[in-house]
Amino acid sequence: MIAKIRSTEPKILALIALCVVLAFVSLFGVAPQMEKPESYPRTIESLNNKRNAVVEMSAALIGVSVVVAAVPGDATTPIANQISQLNSYLILVLGAIMLEKFLLPIIALVVFRGLVPIGFILLGLYLFLERKVLRSAALHFFVVGAAMICLIPAGVKIGDMIDDSFGTDDLLAKISTDIQQMTDEITASAEEGVAQAGEKVKGDGSTSKKKADADKDKGILEQISGFKKSITDLGDSISSLKEDISEGISNLGSTFTNAAAEAIEKAKVIMGDLMDAVAILLVTVCVIPIVTLMALAAIVKFLFRLLLRQVEDY
Repeated sequence: MIAKIRSTEPKILALIALCVVLAFVSLFGVAPQMEKPESYPRTIESLNNKRNAVVEMSAALIGVSVVVAAVPGDATTPIANQISQLNSYLILVLGAIMLEKFLLPIIALVVFRGLVPIGFILLGLYLFLERKVLRSAALHFFVVGAAMICLIPAGVKIGDMIDDSFGTDDLLAKISTDIQQMTDEITASAEEGVAQAGEKVKGDGSTSKKKADADKDKGILEQISGFKKSITDLGDSISSLKEDISEGISNLGSTFTNAAAEAIEKAKVIMGDLMDAVAILLVTVCVIPIVTLMALAAIVKFLFRLLLRQVEDY
């Protein structure tokens, strides 16, 4: 072994020196750059877009919950409660997004200030001592470091592909439009009912006023002779006015009931769309990274065995 080292000493020393230089380059050259979020522009942009989508969806959930709960009656209360409960899942999604953003520079620090330099040091020691265990350990560090640095970008890319396939942006736009339409319909129905009731009562009051003005134009004797009849007519007018007010209130209640029925059907559609959007976000932000980690672990294991076998053959 000593004779082998001496016979190839210049070459070995050059390779060892190269390993040391690469370790320092990783520590002081690559690591400071890779620890900056600006080094992952597409990944950061995608995570920011997902964060904005979560914030918009949370605002939509609050808005539709308030609108549905504002409908008279208790029929829409369970739907409003279920819609508001979806916010807890959005908080989980938002936490996962922020965690991925924080992990990007942390993983870069671990890889380029830890795994890669240690791998080069172990490789240099292998070149000097010719111990296969050192070569195996160096390959482990390199392959694991490569898998770690690709973990979050790969997961985000897969999530973007799923978003594009299911049209998450179009779904969010549809939800926003449906909420606005439902709000406008409920408001219009309520205003129409109030206006109809007010016109009914106002019309009867105008009729009574016109009748009183007509009585003023008659002669005094006719007014006196018709006094008893006027009192009777006044009682009839009051009774008619009460009936009209009751009818107006009934029509108003019927309008609100119809608005409530329409709001329930609309809210069911919106709730279904919201659940689809929340499910897509949960899959792309929470499930996909775990699946990506498991897939990368399997790939790392396969690549390590393959590389080690080729190195041993060499």
